[in-house]
Amino acid sequence: YLKKLKFAFDEKNSILESIGDAFFAVSKNWEISYFNKVAEGLFNIRKLDIINKTIWGNLFDKNETIFYPQFKVALETNNSVHFEAYHEKQDIWIEVSVYPSEVGLSIYLKDITERINYVKAIEKQNQNLKEISWMQSHVVRAPLARLMGLINIKNIIINEEMTEDEFYDLLMKSANELDDVIKEITNKTQIVN
Repeated sequence: YLKKLKFAFDEKNSILESIGDAFFAVSKNWEISYFNKVAEGLFNIRKLDIINKTIWGNLFDKNETIFYPQFKVALETNNSVHFEAYHEKQDIWIEVSVYPSEVGLSIYLKDITERINYVKAIEKQNQNLKEISWMQSHVVRAPLARLMGLINIKNIIINEEMTEDEFYDLLMKSANELDDVIKEITNKTQIVN
């Protein structure tokens, strides 16, 4: 019987150490009973230094985070919870899955900082693209409309009301404005890339 029990214990430990997520187990008193190697790396703390200690103050700040209310809900309702949160102490974003049991909670964490940063970069890129689109549809129209109007004026009115120099000055001014807008769009496009 003891051999089977030891085998089951070793097998459980082997499985928990082999998973790619940080994993730890806590009692109903918030004391850590298991802490895998990925969790050691994520929190930068050795298993020997954290086992039998409370998670509050050691891994999470009880007063300032989403972690305590979410963990408490899982413990009190016996329902699993899943959420994403920023872990200030480690300066990372983590995806958290909490599974309650008769003895406490099993908590799986995945570092999603890279994904969050990627999403933020895409959101920034989308904002730049919206600005480029707005500029193309609104800001470019004014100098372009003036250029088109000047060409029409030149075709219709060829008299003393406007000298050729004045006409070309206005034409150049509109062309320069259009060129400035195109340069600004080009700069925003480089930010997107």
